Amino acid sequence: MMALTPDYPCRVIDEIGNKLVYVEYLIVAPWNYQPWLATYPRYRAVGTALLIAVMAYSHSLGFNGRIGLHSLPQAEGFYQIFDMVDMGIDRHHEMLRYFEMPSDKALRFLEDIES
Repeated sequence: MMALTPDYPCRVIDEIGNKLVYVEYLIVAPWNYQPWLATYPRYRAVGTALLIAVMAYSHSLGFNGRIGLHSLPQAEGFYQIFDMVDMGIDRHHEMLRYFEMPSDKALRFLEDIES
């Protein structure tokens, strides 16, 4: 995972004017999610752990857990599971779908993890 922090603005209407941590890329080893490569994944929930880590990092920077990222088509369902806001296809970024995690959802998610 590579997360970037310099001046990335939120696109979600209620968050415009706020900053977020932009996730340049997030990838896990294919044997952890492709059943045809391994009968049993070596590690489980690696992608989830990375997403939690970047939300916590965002929170530590004072961005209240806000993150944004462009998703490869095969990973879109993963981000939808976390109820990230689907901002649609970004024609300025390789026609990839852009997702954001607004602060209210991020903070609720981080609170759930702690309890």
